[in-house]
Amino acid sequence: MRQINKLIRKQRTSKYEKTKSRTDSSYTIKYDRGLPAGAYAPGLPLVNVKGEQTLFRKIAEPIQIIAFVSASGKKCCRIDPKLASLAKQFKRDFISVVQITIPEIKYGQDNKTVECRCHGKCLIMLCDKFTIAWRGYRYPKPDTVFLVNEDNKVARIEDMASICKIAKDARALSDVIQEEFDQAFDR
Repeated sequence: MRQINKLIRKQRTSKYEKTKSRTDSSYTIKYDRGLPAGAYAPGLPLVNVKGEQTLFRKIAEPIQIIAFVSASGKKCCRIDPKLASLAKQFKRDFISVVQITIPEIKYGQDNKTVECRCHGKCLIMLCDKFTIAWRGYRYPKPDTVFLVNEDNKVARIEDMASICKIAKDARALSDVIQEEFDQAFDR
């Protein structure tokens, strides 16, 4: 019995030492790849500049190109030129180009929503001041781009340098939706 008690005390002591050494070290934020392909995209609560609340899926087209853009300076929520040109290309398609930015300066009171600025349905800017979208997409690295299909599932993940691949796939998905739409209305 004494040997068992010694073993239990020894295990408790070694666990304590491991825990103690963990708390003494410093930690940094770990970026992840984000949601895996095939996972459902999270529903994001939004508030526009007028203070009106809605959900992201209600304002976006069925297919979304969602880019997490790194921010810097006071004008952190400026439109990325690559995304602006994509939005112009997809103006007449079933595709929304979405830029999500985490600003350096935190402001405001409401921490349950993401601020939203829409430039039509083709270009949507989300200012994620409380990292709601970033957490919902499982901490993707800055400049990560997701393609979300009409079933609200992540179809592809790339970095910003490979956004042309995502644009090509988005166009193909949009063409399928357009064909279904045309067949439904006998065009």
